[in-house]
Amino acid sequence: GIEGNQHLKAVTPAFAQLKRSIPTLRAARHAPFHWRSRCEEKLGQRLATQAGPAAGRLETISAYKMSRGGSRALELSGWAERDGVAAECILLADSSGTAIGAGALVTRRPDVQQAAARSLGLVGWKGVASVPTSSPVCAYALFPGESEPVPLADCQAIPEGAAAP
Repeated sequence: GIEGNQHLKAVTPAFAQLKRSIPTLRAARHAPFHWRSRCEEKLGQRLATQAGPAAGRLETISAYKMSRGGSRALELSGWAERDGVAAECILLADSSGTAIGAGALVTRRPDVQQAAARSLGLVGWKGVASVPTSSPVCAYALFPGESEPVPLADCQAIPEGAAAP
């Protein structure tokens, strides 16, 4: 329930029909609704994370009005890669380390690719999260074949005007 109308409008001009159809599409295992990421499976859980250097960055955070209920949610973005490998998915966590949202790799990042001096594919991510009661919001990358998420740099404060639930 944290998708915003602006996200659905980008997919289809008839976003109301799409929103009603998503549960049916997922139940029918219709792509791209046929799976839940490993990050989505961790929602609500306290994260155990790997130590080590950051594997990317949380760059932007903004609040938006949810399409249902009128409360607010967060949209976040950044990039994630380690040793030329893109993350499988992104976890977003509150200040206690509890997963409050998830993200997916959706864009190429020429700036990150140039800094890495190699071709990287999709390393730019976008995610959504519920508004936590306290700052900061942090991002973690889950890499293929690994069970513990890796932290991304630059946790962010909750934007002004994003009232906690």
